[in-house]
Amino acid sequence: MWDAPLSTTRSFGTYRWQVSLTATKWWSTTEDCVGHSLTSPYFPLCGYLWALTIYPKGRKADPHEADLFLACIGTKPEDAIKFQLWVHNHPSVQKSIKSDGSRFFKGNSHGFGFMSPENLFRPENGFMQGQKLAVGVHISAIEPGSKEQQPVQESPSLFGPFFDNCSTSDIVSKAGEATIHAHKIVLSAHSSLFRAMFQVTV
Repeated sequence: MWDAPLSTTRSFGTYRWQVSLTATKWWSTTEDCVGHSLTSPYFPLCGYLWALTIYPKGRKADPHEADLFLACIGTKPEDAIKFQLWVHNHPSVQKSIKSDGSRFFKGNSHGFGFMSPENLFRPENGFMQGQKLAVGVHISAIEPGSKEQQPVQESPSLFGPFFDNCSTSDIVSKAGEATIHAHKIVLSAHSSLFRAMFQVTV
């Protein structure tokens, strides 16, 4: 089944798309089609809406490779998406080109250049099935817990009263004549050296 998602609500799914390259321009040897793209119908997978875009003759920034991109449409997932893009060929050739990735989709599309346009359009290489090309994406996991780590925002007004306070500290540090009352959790969060020291059992 083509141009239809095999899964929509699970945390994994596959979408296959037969790209029709029937227009004469795609088979021209001129560079008129460099930078031109074709985009698949939007398809739902794993609770989000997606689209594939292919540049059969390459992008203007890189005309030496045909490119396939995956983009998230509308609401973006907060977690990383693990996916695999692939380009199929004739079964007799028994070789597909795949690219694995795990990315955050925040207004960006992600993809790869899979071969030169010249090789893509050569019939003997088996990737063109008549005037069609089979491409697709498999999303194998939405990875909760892989959210981008946000830096801890420390508020001086909130923590200030506890700085160098002997009534709340759990460690005393001496530097020359100075004595500083500190907190192990704060030192551990900011220093791998202190973190390692506190893990040693005496």
